[in-house]
Amino acid sequence: MVTAEECYSAKPLLKFSAYTDSQSQAVKDLGNEVLSLLTKVEIMSAYNRFWFWTLGAYEALRPMTDYLTCFDGPLGIEINRLKQKLAELRAPFAKQQLRGKNSKMGNEASVHGVGKDQKDMIFKIKGTMYSTSAIINEVNRFFDEISLSQVLAPMPE
Repeated sequence: MVTAEECYSAKPLLKFSAYTDSQSQAVKDLGNEVLSLLTKVEIMSAYNRFWFWTLGAYEALRPMTDYLTCFDGPLGIEINRLKQKLAELRAPFAKQQLRGKNSKMGNEASVHGVGKDQKDMIFKIKGTMYSTSAIINEVNRFFDEISLSQVLAPMPE
């Protein structure tokens, strides 16, 4: 019989929330699919899935930011930093406007460029360039590197 601690060691986010753990895995899977499509230069398919990825990545982090006391300090800081970064990227895709009240969007949700050496899509939002492959890899690393010692408590009921 597998103990709770053994499960938590293998999947630390389970200690916080089974839903968050499942959502983080779905985000990683979808992100990896986007990266695979980019290597095949299937830009429209990658773009369409990246739209869903931005929504999912942000929403997977939302409950974590709502209950930061469930995580140690350094992880809490990283959760907030990553959610803020994703918020800037998510708004043009989710709301068709820039982040902030009634901020009109231009072409921020349009591909600003395509990487030459590494297959990539680049988006320019409020003057900041966002590399699709870099942000997906950053989110994947974030979820992969969470350790059991960083998850202090389950999400309150």
